[in-house]
Amino acid sequence: MKYLILILFSTVVTAQNITIETYVNNFFYWGISNPITVSVDGYDHNSFQLKTDNGSVERIEGNNFSISPKKTGNLKISVYDESNTKIAEKTMHVLDLRFKAILRMSYDEKDNPILKRSRGIKIVVDHPTITLSINPTIKYQILILRGESIIFDIYHESSLFNDEIKKKLLNCQSGDILIIRDITMSSKNDEEIRLSDLSFKI
Repeated sequence: MKYLILILFSTVVTAQNITIETYVNNFFYWGISNPITVSVDGYDHNSFQLKTDNGSVERIEGNNFSISPKKTGNLKISVYDESNTKIAEKTMHVLDLRFKAILRMSYDEKDNPILKRSRGIKIVVDHPTITLSINPTIKYQILILRGESIIFDIYHESSLFNDEIKKKLLNCQSGDILIIRDITMSSKNDEEIRLSDLSFKI
Protein backbone atom coordinates (compact mmCIF):
# COMPACT_ATOMS: atom_id res chain seq x y z
CA MET A 1 0.00 0.00 0.00
CA LYS A 2 1.33 3.43 -0.94
CA TYR A 3 0.89 6.60 1.09
CA LEU A 4 1.18 10.20 -0.04
CA ILE A 5 2.48 12.35 2.81
CA LEU A 6 1.21 15.92 2.52
CA ILE A 7 3.21 18.69 4.18
CA LEU A 8 1.84 22.22 4.26
CA PHE A 9 4.09 24.93 2.85
CA SER A 10 3.50 28.65 2.42
CA THR A 11 4.32 30.55 -0.74
CA VAL A 12 3.99 34.33 -0.43
CA VAL A 13 2.87 36.09 -3.60
CA THR A 14 3.51 39.81 -3.95
CA ALA A 15 0.76 42.45 -4.20
CA GLN A 16 -1.94 42.90 -1.55
CA ASN A 17 -0.06 40.55 0.82
CA ILE A 18 -1.53 37.41 -0.68
CA THR A 19 -0.52 34.06 0.79
CA ILE A 20 -0.96 30.83 -1.16
CA GLU A 21 -0.54 27.61 0.80
CA THR A 22 -0.08 24.33 -1.04
CA TYR A 23 0.43 20.81 0.27
CA VAL A 24 3.63 20.21 -1.70
CA ASN A 25 6.03 23.14 -1.89
CA ASN A 26 5.29 25.01 -5.13
CA PHE A 27 4.11 21.82 -6.86
CA PHE A 28 0.79 20.46 -8.06
CA TYR A 29 0.19 16.92 -9.28
CA TRP A 30 -1.51 15.98 -12.52
CA GLY A 31 -4.35 13.47 -12.26
CA ILE A 32 -5.59 14.43 -8.78
CA SER A 33 -7.35 17.32 -7.05
CA ASN A 34 -4.79 19.51 -5.29
CA PRO A 35 -5.96 21.41 -2.17
CA ILE A 36 -4.85 25.03 -1.90
CA THR A 37 -5.55 27.81 0.60
CA VAL A 38 -5.48 31.47 -0.41
CA SER A 39 -5.51 34.45 1.98
CA VAL A 40 -5.58 38.11 0.94
CA ASP A 41 -5.03 40.93 3.43
CA GLY A 42 -8.04 43.22 3.46
CA TYR A 43 -10.28 40.75 1.64
CA ASP A 44 -12.94 38.48 3.10
CA HIS A 45 -12.52 34.81 2.22
CA ASN A 46 -15.50 34.94 -0.15
CA SER A 47 -14.62 38.26 -1.81
CA PHE A 48 -12.11 36.92 -4.33
CA GLN A 49 -11.92 34.12 -6.86
CA LEU A 50 -9.25 32.05 -8.55
CA LYS A 51 -8.72 31.18 -12.19
CA THR A 52 -6.11 28.97 -13.83
CA ASP A 53 -4.87 28.43 -17.38
CA ASN A 54 -4.29 24.71 -16.75
CA GLY A 55 -7.31 22.71 -15.59
CA SER A 56 -10.17 23.65 -13.28
CA VAL A 57 -10.63 25.43 -9.95
CA GLU A 58 -13.27 24.56 -7.37
CA ARG A 59 -13.98 26.53 -4.21
CA ILE A 60 -14.31 24.05 -1.36
CA GLU A 61 -15.19 26.45 1.45
CA GLY A 62 -14.15 30.02 2.22
CA ASN A 63 -10.56 30.45 1.09
CA ASN A 64 -9.99 26.72 0.52
CA PHE A 65 -9.87 25.67 -3.12
CA SER A 66 -9.06 22.60 -5.17
CA ILE A 67 -7.18 22.74 -8.48
CA SER A 68 -7.17 19.84 -10.94
CA PRO A 69 -4.51 20.34 -13.64
CA LYS A 70 -5.26 18.98 -17.12
CA LYS A 71 -1.60 18.50 -18.05
CA THR A 72 1.91 18.55 -16.65
CA GLY A 73 4.20 21.56 -17.05
CA ASN A 74 3.30 25.03 -15.79
CA LEU A 75 0.10 26.18 -14.13
CA LYS A 76 -0.76 29.85 -13.68
CA ILE A 77 -3.03 30.88 -10.80
CA SER A 78 -4.73 34.28 -11.08
CA VAL A 79 -6.54 35.92 -8.15
CA TYR A 80 -9.44 38.32 -8.89
CA ASP A 81 -11.49 40.56 -6.61
CA GLU A 82 -15.26 41.04 -6.77
CA SER A 83 -14.97 43.61 -9.57
CA ASN A 84 -13.05 41.03 -11.63
CA THR A 85 -9.80 42.97 -11.26
CA LYS A 86 -6.70 40.81 -11.15
CA ILE A 87 -4.96 41.10 -7.77
CA ALA A 88 -2.03 38.78 -8.34
CA GLU A 89 -0.69 35.94 -10.41
CA LYS A 90 1.51 32.97 -9.56
CA THR A 91 3.07 30.33 -11.83
CA MET A 92 3.58 26.85 -10.37
CA HIS A 93 4.75 23.49 -11.67
CA VAL A 94 2.61 20.40 -12.29
CA LEU A 95 4.28 17.02 -11.80
CA ASP A 96 3.17 13.54 -12.85
CA LEU A 97 2.79 11.14 -9.91
CA ARG A 98 3.38 8.13 -12.16
CA PHE A 99 7.04 8.96 -12.81
CA LYS A 100 9.92 9.56 -10.41
CA ALA A 101 13.68 9.92 -10.72
CA ILE A 102 16.09 7.89 -8.58
CA LEU A 103 19.88 7.67 -8.45
CA ARG A 104 21.76 4.98 -10.34
CA MET A 105 24.24 3.33 -7.97
CA SER A 106 27.48 1.44 -8.58
CA TYR A 107 28.58 -0.94 -5.87
CA ASP A 108 32.10 -1.71 -7.08
CA GLU A 109 33.82 0.97 -4.97
CA LYS A 110 33.12 -0.19 -1.42
CA ASP A 111 35.31 2.43 0.24
CA ASN A 112 33.12 5.34 -0.86
CA PRO A 113 29.78 6.46 0.62
CA ILE A 114 26.85 5.35 -1.51
CA LEU A 115 26.06 8.83 -2.88
CA LYS A 116 29.61 9.22 -4.13
CA ARG A 117 29.16 6.07 -6.23
CA SER A 118 26.18 7.45 -8.14
CA ARG A 119 26.51 6.90 -11.88
CA GLY A 120 23.48 8.90 -12.99
CA ILE A 121 19.72 8.99 -12.60
CA LYS A 122 16.99 6.78 -13.98
CA ILE A 123 13.24 7.13 -14.31
CA VAL A 124 10.94 4.70 -12.52
CA VAL A 125 7.36 4.21 -13.74
CA ASP A 126 4.69 3.53 -11.14
CA HIS A 127 1.90 2.50 -13.48
CA PRO A 128 1.12 -0.98 -14.86
CA THR A 129 0.17 0.12 -18.38
CA ILE A 130 2.90 2.71 -19.09
CA THR A 131 6.28 1.98 -20.65
CA LEU A 132 9.03 4.49 -21.29
CA SER A 133 10.93 5.06 -24.47
CA ILE A 134 14.14 3.04 -24.61
CA ASN A 135 16.25 6.18 -24.37
CA PRO A 136 14.06 9.04 -23.08
CA THR A 137 15.68 12.48 -23.09
CA ILE A 138 16.47 13.49 -19.51
CA LYS A 139 17.59 16.98 -18.51
CA TYR A 140 18.39 18.32 -15.05
CA GLN A 141 20.52 20.68 -12.98
CA ILE A 142 22.99 19.39 -10.37
CA LEU A 143 23.97 21.53 -7.39
CA ILE A 144 26.38 20.69 -4.58
CA LEU A 145 26.16 22.89 -1.50
CA ARG A 146 28.80 23.17 1.21
CA GLY A 147 27.49 25.20 4.10
CA GLU A 148 25.91 28.28 2.54
CA SER A 149 28.03 28.14 -0.63
CA ILE A 150 27.30 26.47 -3.98
CA ILE A 151 30.52 24.65 -4.90
CA PHE A 152 29.20 22.97 -8.06
CA ASP A 153 26.46 23.93 -10.50
CA ILE A 154 25.92 22.23 -13.86
CA TYR A 155 23.11 21.51 -16.33
CA HIS A 156 23.29 18.02 -17.79
CA GLU A 157 21.40 16.13 -20.49
CA SER A 158 21.97 12.40 -20.05
CA SER A 159 20.82 9.66 -17.72
CA LEU A 160 24.50 8.96 -16.98
CA PHE A 161 26.77 11.41 -15.18
CA ASN A 162 29.87 12.59 -17.06
CA ASP A 163 33.40 12.41 -15.65
CA GLU A 164 33.21 15.96 -14.28
CA ILE A 165 30.11 15.18 -12.20
CA LYS A 166 31.46 11.85 -10.95
CA LYS A 167 34.74 13.50 -9.93
CA LYS A 168 32.89 16.21 -7.99
CA LEU A 169 30.81 13.57 -6.18
CA LEU A 170 33.93 11.62 -5.21
CA ASN A 171 35.45 14.80 -3.78
CA CYS A 172 32.41 15.69 -1.68
CA GLN A 173 32.83 16.08 2.06
CA SER A 174 30.60 14.83 4.83
CA GLY A 175 27.71 17.25 5.27
CA ASP A 176 27.64 18.45 1.63
CA ILE A 177 24.19 18.60 0.04
CA LEU A 178 23.51 17.13 -3.40
CA ILE A 179 20.49 18.59 -5.20
CA ILE A 180 19.18 17.39 -8.56
CA ARG A 181 16.47 19.78 -9.71
CA ASP A 182 14.46 20.87 -12.75
CA ILE A 183 14.34 17.23 -13.89
CA THR A 184 12.44 16.82 -17.15
CA MET A 185 12.01 13.83 -19.42
CA SER A 186 10.44 13.33 -22.83
CA SER A 187 7.60 10.86 -23.26
CA LYS A 188 6.93 8.71 -26.32
CA ASN A 189 4.86 11.50 -27.90
CA ASP A 190 7.59 14.08 -27.10
CA GLU A 191 5.63 15.59 -24.21
CA GLU A 192 7.98 17.12 -21.62
CA ILE A 193 7.25 15.76 -18.15
CA ARG A 194 8.52 17.53 -15.02
CA LEU A 195 9.66 15.29 -12.14
CA SER A 196 10.16 15.94 -8.43
CA ASP A 197 13.54 17.25 -7.30
CA LEU A 198 16.03 15.01 -5.49
CA SER A 199 18.01 16.12 -2.43
CA PHE A 200 20.59 14.16 -0.42
CA LYS A 201 23.00 14.88 2.42
CA ILE A 202 26.41 13.26 1.99
